Amino acid sequence: MSKMVETLILREKNKKIPHFYGAVSRLGTRNNPNGTHESNEGVEGAYNSIVGGLYDRLTKPGMSVTLNAYPFSNPSNVSEGDYFPTIAKESQEFTELICGSLKPNEIAVTIGGDHSVSFPAINAWLKKIKEIGGSPLVIQGDSHMDACLNSETPSGNFQGMWMRPYYGFDIDCINKLVEGLPNSSWLYIGDLENEPYWDEDIESAFIKDNNIGHISKEMIARGESKDYLQSYLDKASHVYYTGDIDQFTNKVAPATGISGEWGLTRGEVFPLLEQIAESNKLSGCDLVEINPKKEGAKKTIELGQSVLETLLL
Repeated sequence: MSKMVETLILREKNKKIPHFYGAVSRLGTRNNPNGTHESNEGVEGAYNSIVGGLYDRLTKPGMSVTLNAYPFSNPSNVSEGDYFPTIAKESQEFTELICGSLKPNEIAVTIGGDHSVSFPAINAWLKKIKEIGGSPLVIQGDSHMDACLNSETPSGNFQGMWMRPYYGFDIDCINKLVEGLPNSSWLYIGDLENEPYWDEDIESAFIKDNNIGHISKEMIARGESKDYLQSYLDKASHVYYTGDIDQFTNKVAPATGISGEWGLTRGEVFPLLEQIAESNKLSGCDLVEINPKKEGAKKTIELGQSVLETLLL
């Protein structure tokens, strides 16, 4: 029996049923995204657009699939002083929703919404891992690190800070919701250095100081990305994939908050997604930042659906 056939049989045997969680949110984007002159209003409504065309492709006859949704607050209705307490409260509620409803034979698939919804989704995943044991690995597909301190942020949006609390944050009510991660537990896949808001001094130092991995466009071009990814997968027991659609160039994913000519192509990303799926270690994932109200929504939604199909089938 070939290795490929063995892998497919193993994946089918251990495949979990997707449990969809709709994170109806643009709470993480109270201001215009950095470098843009328009709000990302509409991103909160992506859940129905994405799940509607995905449901049949990820299920089999007789399979019972659960869908839950959580409505986060509209940022327009949240005062400056209440912004972070509201994020903390609602993030905790979303985490509890996942932890309280996810069955042992299910995998949580969160669909946003702005990228800050990954914060409570990953918190729920980490709680489950703490119960069963093992080594966690978060893989973030993105063109932005989302690792600002509140004191550093150019936009004031938690959307650009949500990842930082896992390595220490400067807002107590957010910090209290997370536990630190062991070294080599976070890996970026994205064209980070080539987007215009990259800060070489701050962001490069953050990656180096915290032993965070990064698969860049240049690494992919050199043919080194698969071995590098495998070195992380080999050390992990459980993998979470958080996918911001702006990981892709705007030629294939235009309907998002911050898009540009930087980013990765389908041909650069999908072989890595297949490798993650074939590891048989994926135990949680999300897809965020698709805006069904923006131009090019149809092809952006279809791309996002293909990302989830590749990871979950």
